[in-house]
Amino acid sequence: MRIKETGSPEIFPTSGKVNGEYITNIDTTLRDGLQSRRYFGRPTLNIDERLRLVSAMYDIGVRNFEVFSPNVNGLERESLAAVRLLADSYPEGQRPRINAHVRCHEDDINSAIEGGVDGIHVYMGVAQYAGHQKSPAEVADRVGRTLREVRSSYPGLYIRYSTEDAFRSDPLDRQLAFDAAEPYVNTFGIPDTVGVATEETIKKVIKEMQTRYPNKYLEGHFHNDRGESLHNSLIAAKAGMSLIDTSIWGWAERTGITSFGNLLLRLYEFNPNLLRSFNLKLIFNLNQLMSNILKVPVPESELVSQDNATHCAGVHTDAVMKNPNAYRSVDLSVFGVPENQFVLNPYSGWHHVQSYLLGHGYRVSDTLAKVITNIYKDESCRMGKDNTCESILWEVANRYHIGEEYKEKAMKQVS
Repeated sequence: MRIKETGSPEIFPTSGKVNGEYITNIDTTLRDGLQSRRYFGRPTLNIDERLRLVSAMYDIGVRNFEVFSPNVNGLERESLAAVRLLADSYPEGQRPRINAHVRCHEDDINSAIEGGVDGIHVYMGVAQYAGHQKSPAEVADRVGRTLREVRSSYPGLYIRYSTEDAFRSDPLDRQLAFDAAEPYVNTFGIPDTVGVATEETIKKVIKEMQTRYPNKYLEGHFHNDRGESLHNSLIAAKAGMSLIDTSIWGWAERTGITSFGNLLLRLYEFNPNLLRSFNLKLIFNLNQLMSNILKVPVPESELVSQDNATHCAGVHTDAVMKNPNAYRSVDLSVFGVPENQFVLNPYSGWHHVQSYLLGHGYRVSDTLAKVITNIYKDESCRMGKDNTCESILWEVANRYHIGEEYKEKAMKQVS
């Protein structure tokens, strides 16, 4: 266990400020991410897959990982031990921090510390929807007593306290719990557990917290129930929230949380200097790794993907062939996305068809390309399992003497 016995650890040395400047993300792929229903018939990620993902995120620059309490089940105990070994394999001073998400309960906390975590993410809500059915005063008393004992026993342990469902909590009740935790924590978590936060409420809560607790980091955990997790994360970062929880592809409970890749892309547009510690070109590879592990395509909601650099419609392909940035709002090459890709479909224009044929070594005049394209577009509605757009195009092109011998060669290339 690597917990300093005296003093307070230098938690996030990348910033000269504690409160009021975005610093980094907390990756929760191995906690909230595993609670997603989208694992396509498989129950969870195995340990080898988890280690591959942690290693890939580390290479990008992620240094803070959240995992389950080892009390959850045997797999999570094994997973924590494996992730701990991986973290310790990195050079001193460059090791990632492993934090366990735990209830405000001695059993959870003790098992996490015994498992070798660097920190604990303690949660206990004061909202009326909390399942424990304790009053805000009872919550504050429990939180204060528990965290005081932990801090006394482990002076160097990183501790975050979160109220859970912060944006549906009464401000005075929330303040009561935070006041009780304040002497013992490094960070306050302000989770939007059901995605109800707005720009106005985010700015208001952050300002209140900064004023009352100027020496604490603020961490946000924004759910996507209303499709606002990315937007709300950006608002929070701009308003002075230091830490934003993310997961790969934004997978988490229900409709998820903030996507890691999407957040970094949008923060890069806002202020590239915020991301100096990240190797952004590896984000595309991370998304591909997740895709390969799960045997599913990268979701269309992911901004760092080949989909975001793929064009089908004739007007679009024509414009992008002339200017690669014609239909591009951000330079995706910064994030490792390959060059623009053009896909044949029933809506392809003659420029694309001509380019496709020219790319296979044949001279095709503008006039002939237009004739071939018009017929191809009519016949491409036959596309199916045994009839691809490419095979249909070669059938049409062959009628115009592009060459039987070459057609056979081209068919083999696309089969």
